[in-house]
Amino acid sequence: MTEEEWQKRMAYVRKREKRKGKALTRQTLEQKKYHILLTNLPQESFDGQQVYELYSLRWQIELLFKAWESVFDLEKVKKMKKERFECHVYGTLIAILVTQTFLFQARTYWQQTEGIQISERKALDVLQSYWQQLLLRLSKEEISLSSLLLLLRKHGRKDRRKGKETASDLLVKLGIY
Repeated sequence: MTEEEWQKRMAYVRKREKRKGKALTRQTLEQKKYHILLTNLPQESFDGQQVYELYSLRWQIELLFKAWESVFDLEKVKKMKKERFECHVYGTLIAILVTQTFLFQARTYWQQTEGIQISERKALDVLQSYWQQLLLRLSKEEISLSSLLLLLRKHGRKDRRKGKETASDLLVKLGIY
């Protein structure tokens, strides 16, 4: 870790230990100096800092799966026949594919036209609220793709945390996106 990163980590650890009412031991201080990541990437391709940044993107993948589980009710599967379950799984996967394809296009559109980054989770929440209306035309008001794009622009903007890079920023920085 760099000295600056280590200082940040130590400030966080001290604050956390103080809040818990624990004393900070010398062993804890020594352990917090190191950040060990194991990878099978070739050493020539990425340096240590790039591996660290790539690893931080792993959390984004975890959040995406968590969002899918929540939005598409993947944890709520009732007992049913095998064939029905397969249909349910395939239908859910198709819904995820269609949703993600649309979101990718929408996020790319807003990024290129206005430089706006759209949050994956916020966009999924917006789409979830209009998903059945879109597919089944349950609403009397017409929902078009352009109005959905505008809703994503309005309600799906990614919040920037001060001093933190977004996943897109990291991908661009690493030359992946």
